[in-house]
Amino acid sequence: MTTFEQFAFQAPLYSKLQVPDDLVLRAILNDRRSVKVDGHCPYCNKTSTFSNSSYSNLNLAVTENQNKLKQALGYNSLQITCARDDRHVLRFWYLLLKDTVEKVGQHPSLADIANDEAATYRSVLNKSDAAELHKAIGLAAHGVGIGSFVYLRRIFERLVYG
Repeated sequence: MTTFEQFAFQAPLYSKLQVPDDLVLRAILNDRRSVKVDGHCPYCNKTSTFSNSSYSNLNLAVTENQNKLKQALGYNSLQITCARDDRHVLRFWYLLLKDTVEKVGQHPSLADIANDEAATYRSVLNKSDAAELHKAIGLAAHGVGIGSFVYLRRIFERLVYG
């Protein structure tokens, strides 16, 4: 994961990522410049463009002579706002260390966003397969990829073999 889109819309909670040289991620984490990213808006239920609307450093002791990266070290929060409706806000909390960033919170959850995206597939699934798809997405959102794969495999087996 090297871009902010991947960090925001794909990374499960508590996964540590190396802070890359990616300008978008660095801009949001360090420089606080206005950046636009694309992702699924769970409120519009469509792919939308988001821009960072708020940034806060949750550290209490920051001295003026530290550089920008040192100022940003520790727990931080970030809000991105949907371009379609400024009331549609996604919030992220992360821990920024010297060379890693760890997502420690997100609202709405990654599972909520992914389940909204997968709603189109539910129309072709029966009730039990739709429930298993929901479980698979929830497991993947919590970093349990193999559990997610088991549910997806069962769905595909039933679709292929009838």
